[in-house]
Amino acid sequence: MAVLHRILVLPVRRQTLDSIGSIASWVLQIEEGFRSQELRVIHRYLAIFNCLP
Repeated sequence: MAVLHRILVLPVRRQTLDSIGSIASWVLQIEEGFRSQELRVIHRYLAIFNCLP
């Protein structure tokens, strides 16, 4: 917790902010990819269940 506080208190450079932003967007892209993959799997299972009598 102290380390996090020290990082937040330290003056943040623009380069650091840019790198944090790029990491955040990268994480969001990965999450979106996982979500779309999950949706595909769910659709596949729903199709299988719909085929069952």
